[in-house]
Amino acid sequence: MALQLVDWLAVSGARTTTNAAVASGSAYFFAPGTSTQIAVYSDVDGATAHTQPITLSSEGKATVYVDRRFRLLIQDSSGTTIID
Repeated sequence: MALQLVDWLAVSGARTTTNAAVASGSAYFFAPGTSTQIAVYSDVDGATAHTQPITLSSEGKATVYVDRRFRLLIQDSSGTTIID
């Protein structure tokens, strides 16, 4: 399985329209065009699966590895959708 880092989420983090970090937000990964969650991992070897939702850091960051295309839903700490 060839995993790839979702680099912008790990490096820049999720941001609001006013460029504020989505601190303590939640990230959900789905198959494209669906609400079916896909497996995502916290390491490049795929040894450790993330439980969803993934809680973002205070900087809106998370280290996530995927092996396919995905739909990403990010919500802020109050449950408001920021990215979909």
